[in-house]
Amino acid sequence: MIKWVLCIVGAAALLGIGMLYYKYGTLEPCGMLRQKISQEDELAGHLPDALVEAGMKMKYGPLTPGRCLNLLIKRDRNESLNSPEKE
Repeated sequence: MIKWVLCIVGAAALLGIGMLYYKYGTLEPCGMLRQKISQEDELAGHLPDALVEAGMKMKYGPLTPGRCLNLLIKRDRNESLNSPEKE
């Protein structure tokens, strides 16, 4: 019984990781944030990743994986709150 539960949890984790990699093309939190910014901003989409990352550092300060993850979650939450609700 425990083996099946662990298999299901492992499969769900792999599926979640696969979905993140498919959406952002990376598993690194700062890379995910960089991709999100590049997708949202037309100019950032045409700039090299190094310039986008330099802009992120100027705007948000030192970027650690935890800070990038926090910014990414806040960005997604604000996006979902500002989107118009379907009736």
